[in-house]
Amino acid sequence: MLFKKLGVNISSSAELGIQHALLARKKELWLKENKEAIESSNKYVELNGLPLSQFRSPSLSLPHQNQS
Repeated sequence: MLFKKLGVNISSSAELGIQHALLARKKELWLKENKEAIESSNKYVELNGLPLSQFRSPSLSLPHQNQS
């Protein structure tokens, strides 16, 4: 069998796949449950800018990236 030839542990691989699926579903549910709050927060920033941005140091800003 190919998995044996390649040295792949089937049970470990299956466990990792299940963990990945569970984390993806957990993320999906969290985003669904918090959709209204996320949209509200994004709308606030869109209308008012980032809270406390006047206290932000310019040196902490992200560097401008060239679009080459």
